[in-house]
Amino acid sequence: MGRVTIKETDRMLREAEEAGKCLCVKSGPVLEVLQKRALRLGAISPMPGMYVSTETWNKSTPEERHLMVLRALHDEHREWTFCGPSAALVWGIAVPRELLKTVQTNGGFNSHWRSQWGISSHRRSSEGRVMWHGIPVTSVEQTLLDSLCWTNFRNGLAIIDSALRIGIAEKNSVEAFIHLHGRGVHGIVQARETIKHADGNCPSLECSIVRAAIWELGYVDPQLGQVVAFEQEDRGRDAHFCWKLRDGSRVILSITDKESARLEGDALIREKDSEQWMPAGRCTYVALPLEDALVDRKLDDTLFLLRVPKNHAPKVRVPPLVISTIGDLSQVESVLKDDSENGRDEGTSKPVPEPQTDPTPAPSIAASTARESPARKEETLGIEKGKPRRVKSRKKSLDYDDVAF
Repeated sequence: MGRVTIKETDRMLREAEEAGKCLCVKSGPVLEVLQKRALRLGAISPMPGMYVSTETWNKSTPEERHLMVLRALHDEHREWTFCGPSAALVWGIAVPRELLKTVQTNGGFNSHWRSQWGISSHRRSSEGRVMWHGIPVTSVEQTLLDSLCWTNFRNGLAIIDSALRIGIAEKNSVEAFIHLHGRGVHGIVQARETIKHADGNCPSLECSIVRAAIWELGYVDPQLGQVVAFEQEDRGRDAHFCWKLRDGSRVILSITDKESARLEGDALIREKDSEQWMPAGRCTYVALPLEDALVDRKLDDTLFLLRVPKNHAPKVRVPPLVISTIGDLSQVESVLKDDSENGRDEGTSKPVPEPQTDPTPAPSIAASTARESPARKEETLGIEKGKPRRVKSRKKSLDYDDVAF
């Protein structure tokens, strides 16, 4: 392994990185050089036979790394069509990073490639294949349909909100495509539910995920795309989520990267695309850190203290109430006291009646056990007298297919 091979390896790596993709090598001395560099942490191998320098890989974002892998796979498998979240990333749609750990590809009905090594392979028709930025992907509508069916409600809402926000798709066209091509598709019920809540006014990927969590916790869908300004403020604050309560006051929740904050008072409000301010009355503004908003327990606690109404049963299990960063113990006690009289949903829910108890006390377990004779106990347990108790094991032998890797 001489200097010529090392120089050839450096040249091939540099050309691949300039093209925005990983270097694929199957055999030869160049592969041996790359394998040794990977052992010394001088190169990264995201997939078998695929290499990129450690410096370039560390400087890249997860989205850029995923695109590098897609371009390298396209060079090796020209018949593949990328779909789902992978195709959404190619179209420029914001995709949650947890979905970028697996490449979604469609090899057609005649493909014999199985899902392995971080690649999820699908076998179906390759109609509607589009070349976008040199990468073969499915159409925008088919990409959104696959993404909504294959992911959960929160990630699916984040993807469809991003597509509407950048203007690459329209809600009516996506709904018509789902109605026409979604019959019998696995996950179509969830896709139809997600498209109902899609809104391009949601400002970011994180806000879409928080908005989906708000709905899953049972709260009313908030108003989006508004700006609020309190007295003696030069400029307005972004009102990511806004609710108007029955008494005419407004509750505003904003997601921020800074520390939590709370403001109360009379304010003005306007649409984000308008310059005309309107009186909003009494407003309660809360800035909640993103890391707290992504935790269901803290988000539910915050919305409960702000008296945000509910209109449906929670879709997820709500953890018990804890003290929020925006409230103290006295505030929680006052809210609980008011809700015990009127119900948590501001009068919409009825108070729970106290259970009726039987005045006759039930006999204790210890007393009933003491009255049983040893022979009666053995008869009840199914044990023959004079023989040791034998417990039948219910442990099931695991097959290879039962083990989840």
